[in-house]
Amino acid sequence: MEIDNMARRDSFIRLYKMPKEYRDDWENLAEEIRSSVEPDRSAYYYYGYEVIGPIILGFSSWLQQKALTLGLDKLFFVARDGELLQEAYKLVNGEKAIDNSYMYASRAAVRLPYLSCNSSIESFVSLFKGAAFSNVNYIEMSHMMGLDSSTVYKYWNASGIGNDERITIYDYMNSDSKFNKFYNKIKSVLANNAHDSRKNFFEYLREIEFTGNIGLIDIGWYGSLQKCIDSLICDEKIDAHLFGLYLGLREEIERKSNVQSYIPRGEAPAEYVSNFVEYPFMTFEGSTLGYERIGDRVIPIFAEYEYKDSEMAINTIQDMRLGALNFVSVFNEKNFAMNPASTYQALKIISKHPTFREAKLFGDLPYQETVLRKLAKPKNMLNYVRHPKNFKEDFSKCSWKPGFLKRLCIIPFPYYELISEYNRANRR
Repeated sequence: MEIDNMARRDSFIRLYKMPKEYRDDWENLAEEIRSSVEPDRSAYYYYGYEVIGPIILGFSSWLQQKALTLGLDKLFFVARDGELLQEAYKLVNGEKAIDNSYMYASRAAVRLPYLSCNSSIESFVSLFKGAAFSNVNYIEMSHMMGLDSSTVYKYWNASGIGNDERITIYDYMNSDSKFNKFYNKIKSVLANNAHDSRKNFFEYLREIEFTGNIGLIDIGWYGSLQKCIDSLICDEKIDAHLFGLYLGLREEIERKSNVQSYIPRGEAPAEYVSNFVEYPFMTFEGSTLGYERIGDRVIPIFAEYEYKDSEMAINTIQDMRLGALNFVSVFNEKNFAMNPASTYQALKIISKHPTFREAKLFGDLPYQETVLRKLAKPKNMLNYVRHPKNFKEDFSKCSWKPGFLKRLCIIPFPYYELISEYNRANRR
């Protein structure tokens, strides 16, 4: 078992890994954490307290300053990742907090309304980023389209795609591709559903009084939800001016005047570590799928909560969130101050360069993007030596790749840098 620099088994602060310009801040903070943290808590609680707490406390102060500078009337914290951010924001700013609400929205919930503006294949593909959508079956496609799986199955088969076959959406430029043929067949169904979804979406916006100078608050990383909402309110001529304030944004995202991020550009987590980073921000209800009218109200429709049968996931999320919010409560009274890049260092190190203990501790946690899998749980090395295809499949589907390789190989090695270089080479 590794012994880290804070001389407590469950500490996640590794000062020796931090660049010198951030080390002084964290040395002082580590000392205060040691004297303030409650004993006999779980490792996940300590993770929330030591690693996530500084980020959401710093973000809450930054958010208040930005909102006042921009003259925002209201802040809408987007479900589900925004819930923890909103709790921290209210704790930090108290009566000085700007009018704020929790908004039930998601990429899945606004995709169909967005396609009512433009249902072209290019418009559809632009809604999806990342490797998770490069190889999907018809059930995963139905989730992406917000349609019943039986409907998607009908057009899937009519396009000559096998029941268990997987296709990629990223070869849409090829008119002969399977996805292109499938999309052209189902496009009219999407357009019809988009009209009804759009109507309900705007009714929901009216109910939550989505007007004026609005701050849309979310964790990140692509800003695609804001892009959809921006297009829709412009198309509908709603009197709302949207400004996105995010925990982080990827460097490759287009720079616009109406978006800013707390973590400096270029520092936001890469795709192959972001699911790990997002874990403490998860909640205890399903994702928003859309909106429906019940009587004289329009309410959100929720997916089934993906972790309802996982006591481990629920307890872990509870402990992480509790630890993070307790840090906010304790250190807000101490007038905690640290620049954004500095608050992110502990999390950045763990996500990119986990110890074996960390890779094992977090790797068994379940995570669902399209299907439920472990964050980073490889088979043994002998299995992969005998069956290389197993490694290729498991590694490609893994949500936290540095954790996967660390857990598999154990030895010290720059796994994150290796993965980054491999991805860059594949893009050339």
